[in-house]
Amino acid sequence: MNENEIIGNISITKGRAEPYRQVYSNSSWFNDAEYFIIEDDGECLVIKKCYLEIPKKAMKLTSGKNFQFRSDLPLGKFEFDKEESNEDELVIYYT
Repeated sequence: MNENEIIGNISITKGRAEPYRQVYSNSSWFNDAEYFIIEDDGECLVIKKCYLEIPKKAMKLTSGKNFQFRSDLPLGKFEFDKEESNEDELVIYYT
């Protein structure tokens, strides 16, 4: 396995109330950033790391490595797309 290869998955579970979702991952990809932008286009989830500039819509990763946000994402476990993901951006197809 290449040391730069992006591997891992996320789990999407019910959030604190409908229509919230909780996204969790124990992947080391999340270790070097504290804030992330989450984008959902209806087919895939894109998670981008924020470094120096933190946009208003950025979400802070909790100590438990999870986010809660308003979404209707399907529940389940989804693998990172190894081809499209890189050290700054994760792509996860859920459809």
